[in-house]
Amino acid sequence: MALSLFSLSCAVFAFALFAQAGVSKLREPGTYTEVVSRYLGRSVGQGFVRVIGAVEVLLSILVLLPTTREAAGLVAAALLLVYGGLMARQVTRGGHAMRCGCGAAGSDTVISPELIIRNVVIAIPVLMMGMGAREAITPQIALVGVAAGTLLSILYVALDQLIANRQKLQGWY
Repeated sequence: MALSLFSLSCAVFAFALFAQAGVSKLREPGTYTEVVSRYLGRSVGQGFVRVIGAVEVLLSILVLLPTTREAAGLVAAALLLVYGGLMARQVTRGGHAMRCGCGAAGSDTVISPELIIRNVVIAIPVLMMGMGAREAITPQIALVGVAAGTLLSILYVALDQLIANRQKLQGWY
């Protein structure tokens, strides 16, 4: 019961995280081409950004399905760690003024050590969300799981805003 609640809560959170990220890239690929190009150190086109967005949207759907949650969680956690690694590379090169591309196209957050840590911390439960995914859930577990996942999503947005506010106060941009 506890594992199924944990699994569903993490899945709802991962759904919100990756759906928002993917849809944002699909809606405004031009906005993300510069960000992705800077991360990779080479120029990319809007088609490449659309592929990233489509993968994120697909992952957001697959984490919700109990039969694909474990595999999707592995891929989603790996993607979060790859993004964190790309951020770390930029930070070590002095790229603090670079928009992270984590939030919506209008997000003010720039890459920083906090975002790298955030990605690693988020990757842990996303990696583990396959545990209990195939257990039967009651309507009560479903309701609490969706509510807990929604709360995690709200906390994520609040944390992102706190990081952005701190960066503004410190004059990062």
